[in-house]
Amino acid sequence: MSTPILALLLLASCRTTVEPADFHHTQDILREKRLGPSEAVSIIDVTRSSKNSVHLVQVRGEIAPHYHRDRFELVYILSGSGLFTLRQQGKVEINRMVKAGDIFSIPAGSVHSFHNDGETPTIALSIFTPPFDGKDRHELER
Repeated sequence: MSTPILALLLLASCRTTVEPADFHHTQDILREKRLGPSEAVSIIDVTRSSKNSVHLVQVRGEIAPHYHRDRFELVYILSGSGLFTLRQQGKVEINRMVKAGDIFSIPAGSVHSFHNDGETPTIALSIFTPPFDGKDRHELER
């Protein structure tokens, strides 16, 4: 048997581990972890990698002004609506009504808040880069 064929046979017999894709369905997650009647905000960890983390956020009331010093956030509104406010250092404050289908980014260090204006919770998909660790959330004094 020639060396190249032997090498191919050895390579073919090596077992490789391939991680399965990480699939989730938002409605399945929300069915299991629906926002409780007395809860104003719920953040559900969906998945994470070394590069980012994905969360489902449910807001009945408001998310108080805060910032993430070291994390970029991308938000996609799945359902509901409300007032999103963004302030960046030395820049004009942005107040914008957002609704299902809207997508927007929040640069690291930018103060932001959200106020639900509807009867039902607003639900959003939030993606952080690097992954959110629960510590890089800095609330502002009111």
